[in-house]
Amino acid sequence: MIYFIRHLFNYIFHNIINFIPFAKMDKNLLTSGLPLNILFNLILVQHDVRHAMLIEREDIHFLEIAKEHFNDLIYSHYENLDLCIISKILYKNNNFYDNKSIGNILGYPCADDFEDTLKDVNKYGISIDVHLNDGKKCQLFGNMALNLDKLQIFYDISQFAENTLKNHPEVGDLINSVRVTYDLILPKRIICDMVLEAESYDSLLKKHVEDMLYNVGFSAELYNFNFDLKNRLHKGILVSLIEYVINDPLEKYYPLHDEPTEIINWGKSLLNILQNN
Repeated sequence: MIYFIRHLFNYIFHNIINFIPFAKMDKNLLTSGLPLNILFNLILVQHDVRHAMLIEREDIHFLEIAKEHFNDLIYSHYENLDLCIISKILYKNNNFYDNKSIGNILGYPCADDFEDTLKDVNKYGISIDVHLNDGKKCQLFGNMALNLDKLQIFYDISQFAENTLKNHPEVGDLINSVRVTYDLILPKRIICDMVLEAESYDSLLKKHVEDMLYNVGFSAELYNFNFDLKNRLHKGILVSLIEYVINDPLEKYYPLHDEPTEIINWGKSLLNILQNN
């Protein structure tokens, strides 16, 4: 309720003053070169729908463009970690010490669940996505949760985000809606047993496997690969990959560790074997 009241006030305030904050931005945001997910999140931080956002290693080259167009925001750039927290206040290294604390800074409703979601238990992947009028969509952010107790907070954020983006003078015409989706994520051991018993790689099983392999850094070519579970080599490789994830997991929420280059290279080798058998 506090979250709802605070953001309702911010939204009404911004409408009453006829979107004065927008005047601080250049008039060519859509041709700035910023990816839409970064652009939308910058707008939401500027309008207090989000307290902060994160730019990570793969997008850090967009930082200077963001500073040019959103120079009223504060950029806490940690060069040793190759990430930047963008907010209206400055964050120093001692403001965060683990992934949970970063999640709380970013306003993830279920940030406190982080450590428990690393365990092999039932959990939910919750996402807030912007749906565009051309049929495409992009994610604002996603959060892992042990249950759906805080789902209403995600809906509140999505509503404020939709109102803000639709009323924006430059991006408003792009926006169809902002929606919340969630998926049950099964324990990895159950997914492994499903693969062992299955003779066909149906869409539900494929989705569970894709999510698992994506979360540890394998390439899209590998986690989207259409494994032939009647092929013993294919099934053996897939089971080996799942066992690796079970026994040596890497965090999905990874700002505090290096990119898994060795996993990417291993994945390329396995993909070459799969494509030739």
